[in-house]
Amino acid sequence: MELTIGAGDVLPAFEEAVAGMAVGESKTITVPAGKAHGPHSPELVREVARSRIPGVEQVEVGTRIQGSVSSGYPVYLKVLGISEETVTVDMNHPLAGQNLTYEITLIEIICR
Repeated sequence: MELTIGAGDVLPAFEEAVAGMAVGESKTITVPAGKAHGPHSPELVREVARSRIPGVEQVEVGTRIQGSVSSGYPVYLKVLGISEETVTVDMNHPLAGQNLTYEITLIEIICR
């Protein structure tokens, strides 16, 4: 993976770990859930009317689908359940509530 320090493409804790490394150095870091994708929030598990899910007939439990919040911002939802009237979806990040462990080896530094 190539990253630019300060670009915000990865978790800040990951960037901080890489920032002080030398070429050829390896380390393992663990990022707690609170500094990764946050805790799993029960408030982000909701039931929505089937009519609000395009193509609901082809959707299965466990499927990830794209939706949007009222502002139009895209969100990715995991389908947890389907009934005759509603679909239960989880809007949490797939890694929410999980501590993340990374094994990092710095291969090269490129200055641009």
